[in-house]
Amino acid sequence: MKKTKKIIVFITHSLSEINVLFPLFSALKSNSNIEINIIFTVKKIHTEYIRSPFYHYCEKRLGLTTNLCYIPNKFDNNKEKLGLSIIKKVFKRVNYLFWLFKALPIIIPKILLSNIGMHEFSNQTSATKPLYLLHSIVKKQILTYHHGNEITIDKTACSKRADSEESTILLFGAHNSNYMKKVGYGKQFVIGYPIFFKEWAEIVNDYCNALNYQNQTVLIYSRHVNERYMDLDKYIELLSSSLRAIRFKFNNVEIVIKPHPREDIQIINEIIESQNISNVTISYEHPAVLAKTAKMAITFWGSVIFESLSMGVPTVEYYKEADKFREDYPNGSNYKTVGIHSVSDEKELENFMDSVINSNYETPFIIDEFKKVKNTKIFFT
Repeated sequence: MKKTKKIIVFITHSLSEINVLFPLFSALKSNSNIEINIIFTVKKIHTEYIRSPFYHYCEKRLGLTTNLCYIPNKFDNNKEKLGLSIIKKVFKRVNYLFWLFKALPIIIPKILLSNIGMHEFSNQTSATKPLYLLHSIVKKQILTYHHGNEITIDKTACSKRADSEESTILLFGAHNSNYMKKVGYGKQFVIGYPIFFKEWAEIVNDYCNALNYQNQTVLIYSRHVNERYMDLDKYIELLSSSLRAIRFKFNNVEIVIKPHPREDIQIINEIIESQNISNVTISYEHPAVLAKTAKMAITFWGSVIFESLSMGVPTVEYYKEADKFREDYPNGSNYKTVGIHSVSDEKELENFMDSVINSNYETPFIIDEFKKVKNTKIFFT
């Protein structure tokens, strides 16, 4: 019998980390003796996680354990920074140390007993310090992953990540290599896009079949207003025109809108009302589950586009670039660059819908290429 491989994962940035990790773990657990312990250090993310029946299903199916071990962070404490006064800085520091020392008796044994430590690539050091401190004493394999299924062929690099020399970055594809080198990750390993692993599709399909999802829908993955990626006027136009086009081409089909986790649904409701459109549902169900019965999906730019594509659903990126978008992506959308269907006005969107209705839609070639790559050997070295 093979010795059990133990992995500890720190969830420190966003719930979308789970949408990378669970597909990866579905492949690891399918034919290996692996024990996985997931530690949430952000209360907000953990709360979102436990609200999801689908995540509970996956946790049980994959035989994982999850725990909340709070460490002060910018996501839970995101009102305003406490200010610049010395007193407030001292208070913030004391508060952090209090919660860190409270967490250490739980975290340290788990790290010491693990073979592999994992966290996402922006490295929220408030939570990962214990991992790297112990790593300097008792060497552990540290693997870093992107916190979403993003393509980063062309993206303006941020500052170098802390401790990047000590870990290996798991790349979805070689096209992400240059960006990760710019932010400090010289040690790299290509695993492929876990969201396209067949083991993950089986889990999603089994979950949906058990719930007997049948109603056909048209799905919209929206995103929140943000000064870098989504201007308010463009957001209003994208959602309004999407609703109009769907009604024009698909009659009274149910429209399901999946909001971004940081999105204000009040704006969504106001737009629906202004368009006088009925049979629209706002859902927080997992994006791959929502795609299961969708005739087609529309995304307002982002890695969520892979959720519906992984389910074989005709999908289009519908996006009008924010004024500051090219500061981060000089050549525009990377999804469009690799050949994923992309449109920028209502007429083009209607033409895409016609291709779906007339069965002329073709899956982007790059998706078939992504499905061919799966390499998890690094977990067993």
